[in-house]
Amino acid sequence: MVTFDSIPTQSLNQSRVEYFNELARFTYNNDGGDLDPISTIFPTPIYVISNWKQHSTGTHSNIGKEIEQVLVNYSLSKGVFSERGHDDILIGDKQVEIKSSRDNTIQSQLQTSFASNVSNKFYCFVTNTLSPDLTLRMISSEVLYYLSLGDTITRELSTTGNSLTLENQLKEGLSLMDFYPLLDNLMKTGHNLKSTKSFKIGDKVRIRFITQIELL
Repeated sequence: MVTFDSIPTQSLNQSRVEYFNELARFTYNNDGGDLDPISTIFPTPIYVISNWKQHSTGTHSNIGKEIEQVLVNYSLSKGVFSERGHDDILIGDKQVEIKSSRDNTIQSQLQTSFASNVSNKFYCFVTNTLSPDLTLRMISSEVLYYLSLGDTITRELSTTGNSLTLENQLKEGLSLMDFYPLLDNLMKTGHNLKSTKSFKIGDKVRIRFITQIELL
């Protein structure tokens, strides 16, 4: 079982990629059997799929969708059931969300989802999609949940199902968001104002608000 105190912290001289590599190693070393069959397909915490384009089939709207299909096909080639879902893929009975980047950087924007405190969900951080070889690191959703929200919030949630700390942080952050002048200026000038559109909660979470305009 993952506990907040057991999760490695990022050192000052450690890059983001190095830190996520360490979190992947932590996931593999503390999986308690929860990684199977992921660990059967990807037996090492930092795993490389060489010449990944050979596993690509079909047409895709973007490279992220293509990477999803590649991991499904790669899993099937190893004799493990896998299929694409709405926002993720299934590998055996495990839910895997994929975050990919073109170069050797970590894409950590979770968009409209968030890490949950469940043992059957994982995040796959893929780098170097513009290269012939992909580098993957699987990290437990539980690890990201504890790491992101921090000890106080996760302890309160595990005890009562609610967190006064989280509630206060959300209310305080939302109180700083004044959307009227932003939207008013956008409609009148066609440009966004430079202003605060995000706030931080927990230890390592930032909530961002993005204005998107749609013509009907």
